[in-house]
Formats: sequence, structure tokens, C-alpha cells
Amino acid sequence: MRSLPTPGRRDRWMEQRESSQGTERFDESRLPSLGLVFPLGRQTTGPPAAYPTRLRATEQDEGDREADVVDKSKLLTKGARTRAMILRQAEESFRSEGYYDTTVASIAQALRVSEGTVFQHFGSKSGLLSAVMDEFYDELNADAMDILSAPGDAEERFRRLVDAWALRAERDWKLIREIVKVARYSTDPELNTRWKENNRRYTSLHRDLIIQMQEQGLVDPEVSPSLIRDIVFGTMEIVALGQDLAAGLTIRQEARKLLDLLVNRRVSVAGTIDERLDRIEEKLDAALRLGIS
Repeated sequence: MRSLPTPGRRDRWMEQRESSQGTERFDESRLPSLGLVFPLGRQTTGPPAAYPTRLRATEQDEGDREADVVDKSKLLTKGARTRAMILRQAEESFRSEGYYDTTVASIAQALRVSEGTVFQHFGSKSGLLSAVMDEFYDELNADAMDILSAPGDAEERFRRLVDAWALRAERDWKLIREIVKVARYSTDPELNTRWKENNRRYTSLHRDLIIQMQEQGLVDPEVSPSLIRDIVFGTMEIVALGQDLAAGLTIRQEARKLLDLLVNRRVSVAGTIDERLDRIEEKLDAALRLGIS
């Protein structure tokens, strides 16, 4: 069972987010090609000590975490405790059964509450997914702010930020995949809009570090920071999708290789992208000619 978010850290993130509304660099014209930006559910092992405290989890402290949830739940009102239990059950159901095979009835039955209670707190199944997504983003951004405020230059912090996300994707890909699949292509405009806004806000942290690395001469300044960001996230998405077919692929390892190419060797990606776009255009032209004939 996942522990409840730490109020102090979430409040600090919310304050930082509100205070930076006028200064964040958002790329409104180009969203990332993916939405794999959700924090982990349960963790069984932890990353290096350089990472935020929230990410340092081991099998040994699982028992302490369970007890911590019980202790914190005593501080909440009955309604808040019920809402938290529903949210955790929905998260686990989405992870194990998938969004479309999960029903409000099954969530209510697992918790021995009425379906009306679930609807009272979240309105709909889509509302449940939206709440899971929002909680995940808040935790993810809090962890990212810890990494950004830690010692190190732009490259070091960028590498830690990318590695932290790759670790999350490795450990909870089933849930991440389900949330992305539903939110990205949702017919619910509110859910889709919230996903885009959360995704843009989180990935802008990566984009800002890329700009800093370009200013320091570590990354080709002629390449769009948004394009570099999309290449990094796109690579991790492709590797993660491969895990559906072949177990044991490591997203972190592939992400490190890509960063070594982009940063240390300063490989220009502009020509490669243009060549790929030209090939795609040629294929589309060929397909259109076949359709006409």
C-alpha cells in the first residue's frame, strides 16, 4: 500500500509552482510526444543516496510504510480517509486490471463501500483516473524540485532528473502505460486537458535544463530544446513499450546511452531528424500515388 503524500512537501511544491507561473518556460506550440510522466506506485528498492528521500525505499522499510499510512490516516477526517482508500484501490485496480476492465462496482466491492460513496468523492471512473494522475504529478514534481535544488551543474541535474523518471517507468510501467493510454486519447476533454497541462509543466523542467546546457556549450545550440526533450522522452517510451514484449529491458541504461550521445559527444540531431522526415514524406507521397491509381 502506498503511503499518503507528505503534506509539507506537497505544499512546498504547490507554493513553488504558483510563484513560478509567470516565469516557467512552456513550449505551447509543441507538446512532448508522450505522457510518461507519472510517479511510482509501490517501490521495492531504492535509487542512489543522491536522490530525494521520497525515492529511497527498500524492502526492509515496507512494514514501516504500512504503519505510517495507518498513523497518518488517524489524522484525517472520516471522509478524507474514505477518499484516500478509494484512490489507492483505484490505482491498484488500474494497474492490475486495466482502466477499461475496472469498474466502479469492483472498486466499491473491494472496499466494502457503496458505489454511491465512490461517485460522491470522485463523480465518475474518469474522475478517479484524473485524481490518481493529479496525485502522481504532484509527487513527481516534488521529487523533481528536490533534484533541481540539489548540488550539481545543469548536466548533472538533468541526468539525475531523467534517470529518476526512467527508474519510475521501469518499476511501474503497467500503471503508467494505462494512465497514458487513457488520458492521451480520452474522449473526456477535461481529463485530456489536465493531462496535457500536467505533462507540459513537468517536462518544462527538463527543457529549462537543456537550455542551460546549451548556454554552457554542452549541447548543440542549433537544435530546439523541445526537440531534444522529445527525443529523450520518446526513446524511453519506445524502450518501455518493448518491455511488453521482452522482459528485462532497462530504460535507465538506454537513457544513459542516449544522454552520453547528446551531451558528451554533442551529436547534432537536426540532420538525422530532417532525413527521417524526408523519408516519411516520401512514403506518404508513394501511398497517395497508389491511392490515386
